[in-house]
Amino acid sequence: MSRTLLKEFIEDVECGDDGKRRLSSSKSKKMTKQQQRAKMILAAAKRGQVSLPETESYLIDDLPSTSLNTKLANQGFSLLEQARADRPTDLAARNMRYIKHVRKNAVDPKKGNFVHAMMTGPESRATIVRQERAKITGLREPKKDKKQKEASGSVFSDKDFDVLKRKKLAAMDDNEEW
Repeated sequence: MSRTLLKEFIEDVECGDDGKRRLSSSKSKKMTKQQQRAKMILAAAKRGQVSLPETESYLIDDLPSTSLNTKLANQGFSLLEQARADRPTDLAARNMRYIKHVRKNAVDPKKGNFVHAMMTGPESRATIVRQERAKITGLREPKKDKKQKEASGSVFSDKDFDVLKRKKLAAMDDNEEW
């Protein structure tokens, strides 16, 4: 008799007020309309489309992400050790070496100012340098003057006539015998 009473009690509990039976073991994973609406409002607030009151503004603020892992802590890598491992490395020694290097290889202020003045000066400095280079022609071959072609009605160019002259001179040299 106790079994039947227990079964009836369980059935009464599983049935709602409307008399329909609902299964407690298979809970529905669907969100209620109120939860869906709240989720939509929070998503819109994150995008800036809706403003929330100050009392609820903390809901859209992103929490700072922590790299501490409780699973690792359970395995023996304590949270304190994890936090120490995430610290940035101390770069003081490297920075001191860099400062010594910069001081050792510092540019003379006069030379630095001269180079700076040359680089930031007017464009005429470049023309002055070109003129000075043009004066020093001992190491360079002089540039060949480019002759502009005159408009003539001839079909033949000057190169064609030069070829004919060379052939004629070569023929004369072959005819002369000592």
